[in-house]
Amino acid sequence: MLNSVLIATPCYGGQMHVGYFRSAIAIRDLCAEKQIDCNFLVTEGESNIMRGRNNILATYMGTEYQTLAMIDADIEIDPADFLKLLELKGVRGAAVNMKRPDYLECLSCFNDGKQVRRSDMPAEPFTVDFLGTAVLFVDRENIETLCAAYPNKKFEDPVCGPGVALFEEVIIDDWLASEDYGFCRLLHQQKIPITCHPEVIVTHFGTGAWRA
Repeated sequence: MLNSVLIATPCYGGQMHVGYFRSAIAIRDLCAEKQIDCNFLVTEGESNIMRGRNNILATYMGTEYQTLAMIDADIEIDPADFLKLLELKGVRGAAVNMKRPDYLECLSCFNDGKQVRRSDMPAEPFTVDFLGTAVLFVDRENIETLCAAYPNKKFEDPVCGPGVALFEEVIIDDWLASEDYGFCRLLHQQKIPITCHPEVIVTHFGTGAWRA
């Protein structure tokens, strides 16, 4: 079997986009065809995304799935692209177009202190400094490395059980950075590379649809 994967999605207010639902059904069917053990973990009623992601992580660690695939509820991804990411190892994902009213290319991918543009990407998967968690896959051994490295971040949730708060907002040079930036920062501290797959193109839904 190629892999086992738990697809984890925080659904604020219990809502998910129809594009995400289309992806989920297609991914489930493709995984069944490829004999990949695939399941879904969705959360609802959690207004704090940082706590939601950490509780998702805690729930995942109580399973035996090899890979945690974080895909947000407003994302549509082709199942073939999902498989491309699953076939890679380590921490890897897609550069998602962030919701900008001008629809200009603004990807959730940074390297050498600069935002990476699609036209500047190499042909093959490449290492970056930061990828957002909208489409981010993490193998179990990477999470176990982080959990062992930061025992001071342990917590106990009354529902999800014991966990380690690897998703935390951080202040960098007086700038408040998001929880996905905080997660990437911990990866860098432990010298765990983050890989962006240039061929994976997704749609990010909001008041419109951003595709990149």
